[in-house]
Amino acid sequence: MVIVGKAKTKKYEIIEVGIKDKKNRAEMHEKADDIYFVLGGSARLTLGGRIVKKIRKSAGEYRGDRIAGGKTRLLKKGEIISIPRRTPHMMDARKRKIGYVVVKVH
Repeated sequence: MVIVGKAKTKKYEIIEVGIKDKKNRAEMHEKADDIYFVLGGSARLTLGGRIVKKIRKSAGEYRGDRIAGGKTRLLKKGEIISIPRRTPHMMDARKRKIGYVVVKVH
């Protein structure tokens, strides 16, 4: 994952991300909703379920190896998806590439 650009205020954080041929770790945020705006490419996004081997990265932030019991869908250019706080999610761009903007709402 490459973070192309980032801006942050007290209530919002905007991050431009690019992923190529990589599967990200599962993650969950207790105090932030994520909104993804897909700029180009495609990748599989898994939502819900539970994080396997979950560890606390920092206050309210969790990571893990994968998601068990979630639902996976293909995200494509032009799509927008909202991920509510406390929802496990994981992006898989193996054999693909995707560019997207994440707006975090705290």
